[in-house]
Amino acid sequence: MTELKKLLAAGACVAAIVAAPAAAGAQTPRTTTGTATVYYSVTPQDLEPLLKGEGYQTKIMPLENGESVITVDPGSKGGPKFGVFFEVCKEAGFNGRCLGMRLFALFGVDADDMGTAGKIAADWNSRYAFGKGYTLSDSNDVALEFYAITDEGVTREHLFDVILEFQAAAVEFEKQLRAATN
Repeated sequence: MTELKKLLAAGACVAAIVAAPAAAGAQTPRTTTGTATVYYSVTPQDLEPLLKGEGYQTKIMPLENGESVITVDPGSKGGPKFGVFFEVCKEAGFNGRCLGMRLFALFGVDADDMGTAGKIAADWNSRYAFGKGYTLSDSNDVALEFYAITDEGVTREHLFDVILEFQAAAVEFEKQLRAATN
């Protein structure tokens, strides 16, 4: 009978562990209080001053489709120039504000190195969960991009953390690309 009690007790523990995540998921979302501005959607006009305030050189450029891209030059911070596209901007109720941002950097390579560059991008993609490297078929460029979602609410600090993470990844991606193609 002692073995049966141990087995039942172990089964009850396992059931409690398995049920805990489901119960936690049913709880009310965690809320916090504070003074940070939270962005539930973002525009180029929101992000550009944040970047400039951190010392980046920026320019908002209109696109043919009526949307905009911010070009970003890290200047003395180092690293490649990059751009920020704003996506999911035509959703009802958001008045042209965007629910996502796609950060991208382009790296030119010689036409003879495009095959090697493609292998570097594929290796990058297999090792890193965030960010995507790929070659462009219409040029001798290799791209690295990140996508950031803003529609659940993000702080200024989070937006800037995304920029810093992308910038660090772009520096490393370029280092690996140049080592293999030069």
